[in-house]
This record gives sequence, C-alpha cells and structure tokens, in this order.
Amino acid sequence: MTTIPAAIDKLVEVCTIALPHARVDDGPVVNPYEQTADGWTTGVSVGWDADGPAVEATLDREMSDGMGADVETYRILSTLFKFNGDETARPLRVAAFEDYTALKAALRNRHPLVPGVLTARMSVVDYEVRPVEGGWDGRLRFTVEVTAFDRD
Repeated sequence: MTTIPAAIDKLVEVCTIALPHARVDDGPVVNPYEQTADGWTTGVSVGWDADGPAVEATLDREMSDGMGADVETYRILSTLFKFNGDETARPLRVAAFEDYTALKAALRNRHPLVPGVLTARMSVVDYEVRPVEGGWDGRLRFTVEVTAFDRD
C-alpha cells in the first residue's frame, strides 16, 4: 500500500507544530491574507500546487521472488505564504526563509515521517515576492521528496 496519504497527513502535522503562528491547510489555502495583530500573515498549503500536480510519484517494482516490497519515490509539493505591510520586501524574504528552516528542522526531527519511509528530503522549488495593496506577498514553494517501501 502506498505511503503517500499518510505522509501528507504527517507533513500537515509537522508544519502545524513547527509554525504555531501559521494557518496550515491540507490542500489549497482558503485565504492567504488573514492577518495577525502584528500585520503578518503566514500560511502553509500542503500537498497542493496551483501550477501542477500536488504529488509526483514513481514506483520501482521488485520482481525477484514476488515477496519483495516495491519502492516508491514521490515529491509532495507545498507552498509557504507570507504577507506583511512593510515598505520593503527584505523582511518578508527573511521571515519566509526562517519559517522554511524551521519546517526543515521539524521534518528532520520527525524521521521516519511514516512507517516504511527510508528517506525524506526537503528543498526549495522557488520563491516569488511581489508588491500588493498594503504590503508584500511572498510565496516559497517547497517539496518533500520521499522514498518508501510500498507493500501490498
């Protein structure tokens, strides 16, 4: 059985624990501009990508004796949203990458992500920042690449 659904659930849990000030959504974010009292907004959308698939997967079938486990590799795409009312983009960028670093550390402390996972690596896909009315909008897309046993 694939570990993808369980890994997405655990990734939501890891993000929620690592960023208690953030709104964490399993799937698309409802409103990335909900501000806190200090004027900052942080949101994480796990297992969702507006530009493509939420998860990309491959499966390597072991054909030796029919009893071996298949090995699956997949990438869970997610987005970290940041918004603030500052006049420059730098504070937003600094805060976004600090949150990314906190997520990566929390993921490292949660290994294995779910039973059967051999490796889980997190990396930045891209970072975009643009001026919007009232401040700056930043989006840091990241991926968690997982290699796991898939036993049927």
